[in-house]
Amino acid sequence: MNTPKSGPRIARGGKSIYGAQLGILMLEARFPRIPGDMGNGETWPFPVLFRVVRGATPEKVVLLGAKGLLPDFIAAAE
Repeated sequence: MNTPKSGPRIARGGKSIYGAQLGILMLEARFPRIPGDMGNGETWPFPVLFRVVRGATPEKVVLLGAKGLLPDFIAAAE
């Protein structure tokens, strides 16, 4: 029902994957993610939402202590 007071009822926004019980922030890396690796969806017995933190390479995180990357991790988590 569409009345002048209520306007049209349209669902908007939201994430494109529903039912994920866990969200994982991933480094920007390219290597095989075998079963058992946290970045392989088959590792988990439930849906998982993955988000890559752009610019967070293994080198920057491990060798440089992730210096300057906190805003990128926060943005990816949001």
